[in-house]
Amino acid sequence: MSVINTNVKALAAQGSLSNVNKALETSMERLSTGLRINTAADDAAGLAITNRMTSQIRGYAVAIRNSNDGISMTQTADGAMGQVTSMLQRMRELSVQAANGAMSDADRGNIQQEVSQLKMQIDDVANKTNHNNIKLLDGSAGKIVLQTGTNANDTMTIGFGSVKTKDIGLGSRAALTSTGGFTGASAGTANAAFVAGSITLNGVSVGASLDISDTLSYQAAAGSKATSAIAKAAAINAVSAQSGVFATVGQTTVSGVVQATGTAVAGMVKVNGVDTAAFTLTTNNEINRATVAKAINDISDRTGVRATNTGDDNQGLSLVAADGRNITLAAGSTPGTATFGQMGLAAAGTYVGSYELSTKDGAPITVGSLVSNVQTGEKVSGLNFGTYAADKAQIVTTDRTVQVAAPTNATSGLLGGNTLVINGVGIAAANGASDTASYEGSLAVSSTKAASAISIAAAINKSTSMTGVTATAAANVVAGTGFTAGVVTAIELNGVSFTSTLGANSTRDDVLSTLNAKSGETGVVATAYDAGIKLTAADGRNISIAVTGTGGAAALGLTGVTVGAAGAGATHYAGVQLSSDKAFTVDSGSEGDTLGFKNLGFTQGTFGGANSGVKVAEIDVSTMAGATTALKAIDAAINTVSQYQATAGAYQNRLDAVVSNLTESTQNMSASRSRILDTDYATETTAMARSQIVAQAATAMLAQANQSAQSVLSLLK
Repeated sequence: MSVINTNVKALAAQGSLSNVNKALETSMERLSTGLRINTAADDAAGLAITNRMTSQIRGYAVAIRNSNDGISMTQTADGAMGQVTSMLQRMRELSVQAANGAMSDADRGNIQQEVSQLKMQIDDVANKTNHNNIKLLDGSAGKIVLQTGTNANDTMTIGFGSVKTKDIGLGSRAALTSTGGFTGASAGTANAAFVAGSITLNGVSVGASLDISDTLSYQAAAGSKATSAIAKAAAINAVSAQSGVFATVGQTTVSGVVQATGTAVAGMVKVNGVDTAAFTLTTNNEINRATVAKAINDISDRTGVRATNTGDDNQGLSLVAADGRNITLAAGSTPGTATFGQMGLAAAGTYVGSYELSTKDGAPITVGSLVSNVQTGEKVSGLNFGTYAADKAQIVTTDRTVQVAAPTNATSGLLGGNTLVINGVGIAAANGASDTASYEGSLAVSSTKAASAISIAAAINKSTSMTGVTATAAANVVAGTGFTAGVVTAIELNGVSFTSTLGANSTRDDVLSTLNAKSGETGVVATAYDAGIKLTAADGRNISIAVTGTGGAAALGLTGVTVGAAGAGATHYAGVQLSSDKAFTVDSGSEGDTLGFKNLGFTQGTFGGANSGVKVAEIDVSTMAGATTALKAIDAAINTVSQYQATAGAYQNRLDAVVSNLTESTQNMSASRSRILDTDYATETTAMARSQIVAQAATAMLAQANQSAQSVLSLLK
């Protein structure tokens, strides 16, 4: 080459040297960091893949720690429950000793002192056992959700029941009891079978109740057995694994009626499809009750129904099916002329029993529905929707008659004296002065404070010290099934007047805005509900509604709801919730029928029966009888705590398996990431050695290329 401005050979050598230096830098970087991919330029796809793998691996590490925390939590609970079991075993020893007839009362008194101390210590353990300030054994923790995976919803739910002495022993807690009811033509009672979604329990939809689930009730008509408490309990228990809620069938009770004056007439009645023997009534009601009761009880082995003579003309004959089957009353095959009223029996029709809802772990129960009308769902299930604590026996009255005129004791559910009896204690008449929330005035003559759920609850609570039962006004809910735009010129809601501009082009949102504009005055909040509108008075006050205009109730989204006209609103009364730490009995008083016991929404019977046993807190071994009862209660308590311990052990074993699986997954994922991300030192050192040699060669050749231009100088000599 005879040029000197451009040394092509030197440029080629420089390019080779630059490339090999880059390769050498890459090798040195990989060898010094241990990573094959140090920047996205090294392997863009590989970097993205390994980043995802790194997220998984780091997530696995946290999930392992979480699971180990769960193991520690279960071990804490298990250890504490072991101590509780030891104390229960000691209490059992003491109870056996106290049950011995050779012991004096003074000896038993001394034994009871130790029993009392042990009870206090069990409660102390229940209240103080905690993990990271989460109390485990007092029932307050509920469901504890552990994040045991790397993704959303990769969770495990654990829970521990309460081991407080008030919660363990004979019987299980019943959170809520259905009201049962009559399946005749009247609405407002538990008068239909479940369809899928009639109720939801803890968010889980309950399926349809079926005839086939009830092998006891009489098939009065197609589908009639599906209305029974037995069939409904079976439907609830079919999803217990998902809801955590269990149903127990109670008894079916049919209250008697005011007995008509007796006359000498022949009679016969059919109970659950079986005719009684023919009988003849007299002019003596007491004799008539005894006659009819005997006729019914003579066939009880075929009907499952027993009759009880109340001894009161106002209450007639009550009927009970202890196994919860339906009770169907009908005229006999040769009925004679005797009426049901003369017999002291309730009207012909089918009556359904009640069922109790409970949870094994003491968690609360939330009752809801998927049906379009909340009131329909409540009537079908016999339950009021809401959330109920699992440590009390509870019931909520059925909806009361909607009033469009001034209410009276006999028609609306005013609580009069001697109307309601709870645990044998007569409840005094309700006083409207107890209700400072409900409206009562000229615009709504049907709204009476004395008939409100608030006043009734206050009257019941005046006797709580004697009955052990507390009453609360349930939320008052009025729900429409649809909305149809129409003209509404005026609205009266709880005595508050609205000037309305709602018309044919109004929307449901317009109605909501109109009603909620004065919710502070009315105490009622309007919300969209399915295709209609729902009105809610959370404090249980009366809801009185009147509408002026051609649109009527439908124009307010209250299709299917009774509303009044201007100046005379229709009033909807809330139910009353009764609750107690023990089972309780509700009955009508001497004036129960004439003063409208049934219109109060109450149902006669014993509620929370599953909770009627003796708890450890109530154990008293100072008598032989008490010691004997204590043995049963302690055995039940030991069994309960043992079940809780077994569950804790199962949780621990499952969490151990989770940790093992996560550890294995971490190992495999790390190996996969390593194959993509990490440096292969054998390969990379070989590449670096090559690069070093090539770099030396390229440097030498660059020197030669730079010298090659010197030959041009010879041409200038």
